[in-house]
Amino acid sequence: MKLLHIADLHLGKTFHKVNILKDQEYVLQQIVKIMDETGSNLVIAGDVFDSVNPSLEAQELFLNILKDIIKVCEKHNTHCYITVGNHDSARRVMLLKDFVSKYVSITDDFCIIEQDKVKLCLLPFIKPVLAELKFNEEFDTYTSAYNKYLGMVDDRNHTVLVTHQTFEGCTTGSSETMSFFDDAIPLSSVTGFPLVLAGHIHKQQRLWNVYYSGSLLPYAFGDKAVENVYVWDIPESCNGTITKTEHPIKYLHNLRIIEGNLKHILEQDDSDDYIMVKLIEEGLAPDAVMSQLKAHFTHLLTVAQGNKDKFTADISKPSAQFKTFEEAVDSFCKQIDIPVFNSTQVKYIMEALHEVTNITD
Repeated sequence: MKLLHIADLHLGKTFHKVNILKDQEYVLQQIVKIMDETGSNLVIAGDVFDSVNPSLEAQELFLNILKDIIKVCEKHNTHCYITVGNHDSARRVMLLKDFVSKYVSITDDFCIIEQDKVKLCLLPFIKPVLAELKFNEEFDTYTSAYNKYLGMVDDRNHTVLVTHQTFEGCTTGSSETMSFFDDAIPLSSVTGFPLVLAGHIHKQQRLWNVYYSGSLLPYAFGDKAVENVYVWDIPESCNGTITKTEHPIKYLHNLRIIEGNLKHILEQDDSDDYIMVKLIEEGLAPDAVMSQLKAHFTHLLTVAQGNKDKFTADISKPSAQFKTFEEAVDSFCKQIDIPVFNSTQVKYIMEALHEVTNITD
């Protein structure tokens, strides 16, 4: 069984007050094409819409994409599986259930589906209050509620879990302001599942057997764009090695940050990118140059005051080149006026950097 995994579409979301439905449609059309080229089933792990009351245009886009998905499913005898996320209105999304074809399954509750001798456990965003209504008992934490649902899985070793939830150890992107998670589920709760395809966190990453696909579009200038989506090849009954293949996606508009004084900024070429300007110039407010910058950049979205600290890099100088990692760390320490690290401390930094830079699988 082949599964193309995506999540967190957030259809209808605006980006710095700009309607980005065309951007979302552009990426989703590529998803349909990848489905067709690979003969894959599609999993959407929650947050189809950005709000419980999405715009009419966002709903129209979703229905039109569903029509294209259904055509591909009919052609290859594949399916599309959709779970409800915390941004979705379960009632609104579930209204579609009786009107889409047999090739599309939408669920707002625990559900086990078997296809091509592979079991999928579909689980929407779980809150304690939902578990209390379902099981008629009280739950103090997200974890206890989540574990109650997972207790209904008979054979984890031969089941792929599709879920919309926070797991301990995940890291967020700039579009997510959460600094801690009271809803985080420990990874021990999903021990035994050979694969967990998750949504809810916008940064693409892997945590043991849990894979976050990340949001299809970056929703903050600090976010790293998702460059690939994954198609998972799952053997019968999950017996054997589960493999994945990367498939690149492109954006209608990339994100670009330009930082410097006004002269430097206006020397930069215009492009199709969505642009954020960080103005570093004493006595010059962003509002004062907004009209001038808008005339220069077609897709300028926002202007902010840049960092004026003494250790801010001089943009007129070329990037520094260092022969060793230790030399680079020493230079950094001197720039921010702190004691130079010893060899043991440098070793710890290297290990931490290796861990961080390898978090995306």
